[in-house]
Amino acid sequence: TQPAADHNGPNIALEVEDLDAALAHFQHHAIPIPEILPGTTIMDSPVCRFFFITDPDGNPINIHQCKPRAHA
Repeated sequence: TQPAADHNGPNIALEVEDLDAALAHFQHHAIPIPEILPGTTIMDSPVCRFFFITDPDGNPINIHQCKPRAHA
């Protein structure tokens, strides 16, 4: 299949237990990690931390680590 022309098509998200270790693994194997914002590869959301890699066709793959839920 071809990637979405604007790279805004569907993507897959893979959950990892240790995002920093996953990032180091991809960097060690020279997998490009695109910046999400200038100078930023890891983003932080209220529920997870994440970064992206791309498949050989340019489709995004989201690598994320869920945050622990806050206890009420």
